[in-house]
Amino acid sequence: MTLLRHARQLPTLAGEFARELVLAAVRSTNSDLGRFARATLFHTRAHIDTDVRITHPRQFSAPAGAAVFHGTYILNTRGTVTLGRRSHLGAGCYVNASRGRLILGDDVVVGPKCVFVCNSNHFEYAKAVSETYKTGDIVIGNNVFLGAACTVLPNTIIEDNVVVAAGAVVRGTLASNRIYGGVPCKELSEGWYE
Repeated sequence: MTLLRHARQLPTLAGEFARELVLAAVRSTNSDLGRFARATLFHTRAHIDTDVRITHPRQFSAPAGAAVFHGTYILNTRGTVTLGRRSHLGAGCYVNASRGRLILGDDVVVGPKCVFVCNSNHFEYAKAVSETYKTGDIVIGNNVFLGAACTVLPNTIIEDNVVVAAGAVVRGTLASNRIYGGVPCKELSEGWYE
């Protein structure tokens, strides 16, 4: 009986396997056809580089001129991710917007290996951490630079014209026209842009 049940599943399994092979080829090829296929797959006119994963493409928005570079993983099961004009996510970034929203304004440059956490496990008194979550939007204004390997936590607002040094851990509101850095992130100087 078990063998018969597995035999009935073979056409479905073969179809899923073939689909995954095609998707792997589309994700990994750097040809013009591969770039066109990725843009079609992810429903966008933005540049989508090789080995990018977007779990729910219809909840991802980016205009022509925006880019998501090699190896970036966007988990947006119930959340949304929006990139503004000329904004990009560097290689190897990770976005957890399984709940919540990540919004990048125009001219936002995100260095490689940055992490955006809109939804995360958390802690509360006398509760298991595996059952406690913190969810919050991350909103980034225009003309913002995040150096490599920054981590941005839920409920963060980064205003316009901000620079964040590599490796910083960002939480809360970063006021405009300033440079920040450190763990936790603190203001280093102001007035760099205007």
